[in-house]
Amino acid sequence: MAANEEDMLEGVLLRDGHDDKCGKNDEGNCYYSILAPLLKRCYSHRNEIRKNMHNLELLREMQDVCSDFDDSAKRWDDRLQCLIGIRNDEIANGLLDETSDRAYNVRENFREANMLLGIDSIEVYEFFSRLKKERPMEQRRFASNPLSFTDDSLSNACHSFLMFAQETFRTALNLVLEHERCQATSSPVATIDNLWEKGQHFLLRGRAHYNIGLTMYELARSGAATERRQVQHRGGGQVESSTPLLMKARDEFDKAVERAKSVRHNTLLIRRHPNAKDTSSQSIYSWTTEAIMQLLEAIKLEMLASESYIASSWKLGKTEAVKERFDGVFESVEVSDVMNFANTKGVSLLEVAEVVCDMYWLSMRVAALFTEHLESLSVGKDWDLSTGEGFFQIALKAMDRVRMISSQVLKFDEHHSLDYAKERDIAKANIILQEENEIRKWWETTKMQASKRLSSSGCEATVFPRGDVFGELGVSSSSEVVDPRITRRIIVQSDDRLFQNRSKSYRTTRVKNKDSSGDGDIGERFSSEFCPSNEGAANAMGTPSSSMGRAMHTQTVFRKWGNEVLEEHERRRCCPALPDNFADMGISIDVIRALEKKLGLVLPAKN
Repeated sequence: MAANEEDMLEGVLLRDGHDDKCGKNDEGNCYYSILAPLLKRCYSHRNEIRKNMHNLELLREMQDVCSDFDDSAKRWDDRLQCLIGIRNDEIANGLLDETSDRAYNVRENFREANMLLGIDSIEVYEFFSRLKKERPMEQRRFASNPLSFTDDSLSNACHSFLMFAQETFRTALNLVLEHERCQATSSPVATIDNLWEKGQHFLLRGRAHYNIGLTMYELARSGAATERRQVQHRGGGQVESSTPLLMKARDEFDKAVERAKSVRHNTLLIRRHPNAKDTSSQSIYSWTTEAIMQLLEAIKLEMLASESYIASSWKLGKTEAVKERFDGVFESVEVSDVMNFANTKGVSLLEVAEVVCDMYWLSMRVAALFTEHLESLSVGKDWDLSTGEGFFQIALKAMDRVRMISSQVLKFDEHHSLDYAKERDIAKANIILQEENEIRKWWETTKMQASKRLSSSGCEATVFPRGDVFGELGVSSSSEVVDPRITRRIIVQSDDRLFQNRSKSYRTTRVKNKDSSGDGDIGERFSSEFCPSNEGAANAMGTPSSSMGRAMHTQTVFRKWGNEVLEEHERRRCCPALPDNFADMGISIDVIRALEKKLGLVLPAKN
């Protein structure tokens, strides 16, 4: 998009003349007064980066990422004007009832526009976030035409787009609440149509809560919250630390889970209704089919929100909350029950596979978190052995759940020739069992070595030795010593997992048309809700293949570092020895000596 075209777009979106005061019938102006300044800030920071981006390759990539955002912004503005018009001209003058179908459709169109605009905003955020993270590498890549924009400008853009996305999701949530209020007023009788509509409102509300929580989580995780200190001097809002943001995000995820449970309960009422076998007003199928499809959407939301709830609880150090949520999810949802829904006429096989795969990834995240925590023993920090044993048992339970789900979903996938699970890198049960056995062996060997060290030192048998006193676990001349890290093949995950392999249909009633499959890095899926990469979490947008998939085919090779390259009597940290073939590489003796002099305090002693 040319500069003058974008400036013209800003003029359309940020028109003057709206009343900033919110009266009884001008909620549309309220939405404008809240969102317009944030949108203007997004465009301002984006234009600043664009004007200082002299590399054509990056500029084209940025324009591609922003094109969907611009289209969504235009649609958002059009639907906002429609909402303002109908409220100020018709509802305010008594010409139209706010509970009418026409008023409902206008509100719903604007709600959907807010959800889609928020998702696209997250995708733009992900692009700038990735650019900020990779900026040093990009500087080298484009050395002949260096990047002239600064980290501050990228941080400001990241923060602006995240905050704007958060407010669009809040607006969508408020509109759903209006739907519910109008429904309660106009249709107090619990007909089967009203029950289904009530379930849809619960679902939309839960998705909005989830998206709000995810923007808060991303603010805390990316460090944008702390970087706001610089933004504050330019008129930004109040600075919040990561912990309060994580707590707020966790609360939003919890609300999303509660709404999903409300949907599940509501679908039971529909399926037990006397008219459940009648053809629904929503499709050619029965109300029973409609209820099951709604139930599958609710379970997907519950899995996604529970995974995010677990991730935020873990960062807050609330391991008991992680365990309780994990146990609670699988006590209330049986994989076999979900897969049996595939026998119902009109139920999508892909929907069933998608739900079960989400259950797989939830268990995988729990297994990854607790195995990573077990690894902290190997760095020599004091830790209660009984606590470690408890974490080990939870990790095994999660792995067992992963293996069970894998076996069923791959069989289902193959039977129906879907190839869905394979595309999402669902590991085979025998591979999962192999990794589980390796983790068992690693843990038992780690405990045995710790006991030997403790018995020789006279310490209590419930506490692991400190690395600065006894050396790090796994460091010994004995060939029987265990590696301090677990060798991972399938249990590889990061925070980006929250954005992986999710379609935009999770967040709005209609799927946004795109050429891509929706599995990308945050560009593609808000990395998972917004997928960072399809994608990053791909993402939400972007990456052709996930880290999980790569991990299944490549084994991480660790190079010794720090104390690992020292003899037991040595205590200082060091780096690996310089290569012996420097001269063969064409490096002069002067450069070699300069390196040896500069790194003399950290290079290992020569034999």
